[in-house]
Amino acid sequence: MDVEKQELLLAYLGYYTLRRQSDGNLAIDKIKGPALTSAIRCFQKDHGLQQTGEMNAETERAVKAAVPNEAPGEEIIPPAPPKIGPGGVDWSKYPHFTPDEMQCRCGGRFCNGWPADLDPNLMGALEQTREHFGGKTISVSSGERDPQYNLLPEVGGVRNSRHTIGHAVDFHVNGANFWEVLDYVRSLPQIKFAYAIKYKGNYTGYIHMDTGV
Repeated sequence: MDVEKQELLLAYLGYYTLRRQSDGNLAIDKIKGPALTSAIRCFQKDHGLQQTGEMNAETERAVKAAVPNEAPGEEIIPPAPPKIGPGGVDWSKYPHFTPDEMQCRCGGRFCNGWPADLDPNLMGALEQTREHFGGKTISVSSGERDPQYNLLPEVGGVRNSRHTIGHAVDFHVNGANFWEVLDYVRSLPQIKFAYAIKYKGNYTGYIHMDTGV
């Protein structure tokens, strides 16, 4: 088993952490360094094997056997690393939303659009809400905000806004009853706060929801 496959399979089994590149994608080192040696040793310890830190034949058989749906000795197709995109999430899981909708709208004045990673639970809640209301489209008025952008008078954000940490979104479900949407998102276990947004005392038709800190 070559070093690349050792990294992939031990990462799949939770013993090894793949390095993240500057573009957010996961990288395969293909280097037998201390981290990989330590991962092998931990796997060996958990499976009652001699803790050599080397991928010997006995350890290789045990690793292959531990991968779901693979029998020892069969050729294993290594699992693909997660598809990490803008905002630190796998956008293929959220097909009805785009990075442009969720990124900071400072236009590059304060950040590159992503002052923080988005909370996957928040994105999941948006997809759940869309599905619950029969696939009606959702308009996002505000996703992430750089802390400086958040405090601009025209934005009107509070200092501890969860928009600045990627845990909040303001949105509207087109064609759905506003109050029914609010009741629904308040019922989602991953949502800690949800309320109707007002402007100058009037409801805007938009809802703020966040997953807390």
